Amino acid sequence: MDQRTHGEATHDPPPLWVDLAETLFLAAAVVYVLLAVSAVLNPSRDPQDFGAFYESAAAWRSGGDPYARSGAALLSPNLNPPLFAVLFSPIASLTIREGLFLWWAVNIASLGAALAIIGRELSWRPSRRMILFGIAFAGTQAQLSQSQLSWICLLLATLSWRAWRREHSVLAGFWMGALIGLKPIFLPVLGVAILRDKRPLLLTALGVILLSVLLGALACGWSAYASWLQAGGSVQWFAAFLNASVRGVLARLFANDSVTGSIWVLASLSVAAVAVWQLTRHPSSPDQDLAVGFLTSLLVSPLGWVYYIPVALGPLLATLRGVQRRWWMYLGLAGLCWPLGVGWPSLDKQLEPGLWNGCIGSLYAAGLFTLWCLSLQGVRQPAADPNSEPVGTPETRAVPAR
Repeated sequence: MDQRTHGEATHDPPPLWVDLAETLFLAAAVVYVLLAVSAVLNPSRDPQDFGAFYESAAAWRSGGDPYARSGAALLSPNLNPPLFAVLFSPIASLTIREGLFLWWAVNIASLGAALAIIGRELSWRPSRRMILFGIAFAGTQAQLSQSQLSWICLLLATLSWRAWRREHSVLAGFWMGALIGLKPIFLPVLGVAILRDKRPLLLTALGVILLSVLLGALACGWSAYASWLQAGGSVQWFAAFLNASVRGVLARLFANDSVTGSIWVLASLSVAAVAVWQLTRHPSSPDQDLAVGFLTSLLVSPLGWVYYIPVALGPLLATLRGVQRRWWMYLGLAGLCWPLGVGWPSLDKQLEPGLWNGCIGSLYAAGLFTLWCLSLQGVRQPAADPNSEPVGTPETRAVPAR
């Protein structure tokens, strides 16, 4: 008879078929990613979003408007602020394929650094199942196919999160300001700093954002900001299935843009109000604050692309440790692994509005909404008794602030 001491935790190993299935799926996912990489490196293929970044920076290097090419608007305009074109300009000095390799190297290095920071901060080591989910995640596929900057944003967000949870407010504000200066869609996260009365963090972040605007104006001129706003105002692809925001869901449901715009404003205000209500009603932690803040930003943004969900990875992993798992959690997250383009148009085509496309075309939005609900559920955890012993093992607890 197997003797166990009282209180000793026991875990039965998973069945052999589970190990075999995970191994096979992991191998298939790796092959899928390698095929995607080879497709991106095909010289005859359109470089997608990277091409817009490259053309924008090249236009600035030649003394032109970063948001126009030969006097005509870019087919896929660079929606990042003018300073991004300046920072990207060294890559634009290379050929487009050489620049693509360098850009990938920067993004992969940023991803590795962010994962290393999260691992040290949480004493966390990804399991085979987590690695499988990360590879199969639609945001990973989109990052590779579009050559976006989401992994660079992940590093900036992770640095801010680490400083925030260690109560290094000025440093946290610096990295948060750098992130928002690069991707203004994350501006709502500063609402959390306001709720928590973190004035040094807020002032530092606002100062860095203002500095990024001034540097962009000095390098590109104020007219570049007018062109940038005009490029953003020309966006008509809210219904793209990679858009996981509330606006994206509505655009896939209704053809009338004025109707979707009005409903989107009301729905976004409702999402923000629920987040604020939960954060102020229940005790929370910096992990939960930032998880809710990042995910709320993506939900209320007009273009909450699925590949920006990993920006919340650090605080989200810390928050989900205290969340009770339920069937709807796995069902919602499964939508985030639907392969790109399978059953839907290619990335450069719109979905026709309608009930079917509004539902099946919003699997990524359902996954984002699931993560948001789980982060709010984490806020409901009771406040810890300062006189009680910590729960769990050193491997399952976050590393204390140093």
